Amino acid sequence: MRRVILFGPFPPPYGGVSVYVATLYEALRERGVPCERKVARQEDNRGDDPVLPRFRSVLRHFSHLRAGDICIDSSSFFLEYRSGLAPLGWLLLKRTARFRWVKIIHDSTLPLRYPTFGLFRRWLAGRLVEAMDEIVVVSEELGGWLAAMFRVQGKVRVIPGLLPLPKPERSGELPEGIADLLRTREKWVCSVGVFLESYGFLHIARAVEEVRRVTGRDIGLLLVDGGYVLEDVGAYKSSVLDGREWAVPIESIPRGQVMALFRRCAVSVRAVSHESYGLSRVESLLCGTPVVATPVGETRGMLLCDYGNIPCLVRKILEALERGAGPEARVWAERFEQEAEANLRSLLETVVPEVGSA
Repeated sequence: MRRVILFGPFPPPYGGVSVYVATLYEALRERGVPCERKVARQEDNRGDDPVLPRFRSVLRHFSHLRAGDICIDSSSFFLEYRSGLAPLGWLLLKRTARFRWVKIIHDSTLPLRYPTFGLFRRWLAGRLVEAMDEIVVVSEELGGWLAAMFRVQGKVRVIPGLLPLPKPERSGELPEGIADLLRTREKWVCSVGVFLESYGFLHIARAVEEVRRVTGRDIGLLLVDGGYVLEDVGAYKSSVLDGREWAVPIESIPRGQVMALFRRCAVSVRAVSHESYGLSRVESLLCGTPVVATPVGETRGMLLCDYGNIPCLVRKILEALERGAGPEARVWAERFEQEAEANLRSLLETVVPEVGSA
């Protein structure tokens, strides 16, 4: 069995990509694949010797790779975001060691940001895509853009980002502090994301504020903050929370607790401007919680509103509160569970063929 190196963000924080990488890691280990973790971080502040987006860090962590090894890369260091000279170090290693590079692209904003890349970054992006042996994207839109931009139709595979939910996380429980908090209000609306404008937390807060006004009901808002941002979010966070004592942030809780939170909330809202797949919206449906979402990423079984359309959010939240999950929730949950298993099989067949086909 060849050596497999899984490279990308790992929890915490519990964002969609880190959950995906952790799930794939456990699936490989369960199948007896010798699998090494390489944790990608933007900053070295967690004491676990992560790979940083720097030339020397990349060389130090990956200089042991040899021909026949497989690196499954869900990081955003080499193509999606500016990382100094790190991509050049990676290309040097790829050319000399000749390992197999399976690149998984999760970022739905890449096609929108690519026109802002300078000439060097565009040239470098072309060289990086050429060096990729297999490319997995989590949406048809990303796949179509990549194939058209770089003419790599033959090595692009679309596999949605939904993978099976581990059993321990399905039955997760809330800590007493959060469980006690949920008892303080009649019903709760929740949303998972970070305090950046593109995640729509302010839109959700304004919508819930209006829902509270028109219904007269004591409805709270839980904002589950993944915490992984590089920008100063203080001003935006204040605009969301100030004067709204019923809006409560919860930071970077484990995935099992997030699932338990979904089960206890009346509505889950995902009001983002862009979405590659939208793991949290599907997990909400798997927990039997109705979902209000923007029409990006996965949308089946959900109530839809355009990004920033607060009156629509108000109407859809009211509709979800009135009707609940409905009998179709179980139908969608079963369908997504089946698709998650199929996605994992396809992913394993792509990244480690001898395991996936076993």
